[in-house]
Amino acid sequence: GYGGSMSTEAYRILRTNVLFAPSGSAGTAGAISGRELVVTSAGAQEGKSVTSSNLAVTFAQQGHRTLIVDGDLRRSTLHRIFEVSRKPGLVDYLTGGFEISDVVQETKIENLFLMPAGVTPTNPTELLGSRMMNQLLDDLRESYDCLVIDTPPVLSMADAAVLGGKLDGVVLV
Repeated sequence: GYGGSMSTEAYRILRTNVLFAPSGSAGTAGAISGRELVVTSAGAQEGKSVTSSNLAVTFAQQGHRTLIVDGDLRRSTLHRIFEVSRKPGLVDYLTGGFEISDVVQETKIENLFLMPAGVTPTNPTELLGSRMMNQLLDDLRESYDCLVIDTPPVLSMADAAVLGGKLDGVVLV
């Protein structure tokens, strides 16, 4: 969950480092840099979902309108962490029939919204690499200051790599 003072401070430091990381070839720091992140890990059970959740919470607590997206379409956990329904969610939107407003849920934390995974798809990597996903990211950028996308471990799935190139950066837990 989100809480404990030592870990909370660690996530604040991570948030600060991410927000002011150098961006672009010139190496200039900018406020826009680091507002869109893919969070992944090498293998399973390494704390990536807890890290992505806490990072999103710290963005929201700083006053940024933040959306955390559960892009781990095979083994989603964010709906449990934030105590909301898994469906409808990202997959339901990408496969049609749902609006963004249908698949984004408020959390108990001010400024923090969650897009859960939704139904389990047969083709997760293709969905995340689709034109529909690109359009969704463009639409979300207009509504949220920060995007955090939790993805499967990089050693087992290509999903994090597919999404990593579409956002500002990747946090490897």
